[in-house]
Amino acid sequence: MSTHYARFPDGEEIAAARILPLTTEDWKRIQANMRRRVSGVFSSRKMNAPLPWRKPLERSLLCLLELDSSVDSIETMPHQVVLIVEGKERRYTPGIQIRSGGRLAVMDALSDCRAADPARIELTGVLKSVYRASGLDYAAVPQREILLEPRFGNARYILRCRGFTTDIETERRVVEVLSTARSRTIAEIQERLAPRPYVPETVCAMMLAARVTLDLSAAQPSAMGVALRTQDGV
Repeated sequence: MSTHYARFPDGEEIAAARILPLTTEDWKRIQANMRRRVSGVFSSRKMNAPLPWRKPLERSLLCLLELDSSVDSIETMPHQVVLIVEGKERRYTPGIQIRSGGRLAVMDALSDCRAADPARIELTGVLKSVYRASGLDYAAVPQREILLEPRFGNARYILRCRGFTTDIETERRVVEVLSTARSRTIAEIQERLAPRPYVPETVCAMMLAARVTLDLSAAQPSAMGVALRTQDGV
């Protein structure tokens, strides 16, 4: 790929930067580092593939992106950025890349302490310049935004239903209830379908299958508003 030049925020240094694909050796190095820390794999229904993550905060961000209807695709550790700073090479592998509305965006999940670190703020500025030159967006997402409640708790509640097998008749009844109102809460749907079991689990599974939308800003899972998805995905 082409080489870009990005000025550090203090204006004193220039970094020549290239965005390159990860090689086999790069992956070996990343996997070795992952074995020395808390890491794992996120099972994405959106991508129908496992997505490796290097730290728990990345996994938490993946939870939110998995449920974001505006996100079309997700990729973890998509490439590396090679920076030449004062003649020395520095390599940086971002955590996540998404496609949303036809545009690519790269992001990293950072602890609040790391996000406020002056050296990291400086690096974030450089990365934004590098990606902007390549037509991509970049964001360093702090922990306080990722773990914001009640949104994050509701997201975890929904994702617990990834392995739930729905009953066709219960799904039909849920659609029937939603067809008579623009939106109802999970609690309201459960009350209307009582004593039918596993209504909340069915609604969450339908959301994961992109059949309904849920309002993650509700105070608790039972209060999440549910609406049928239209043909344009809204």
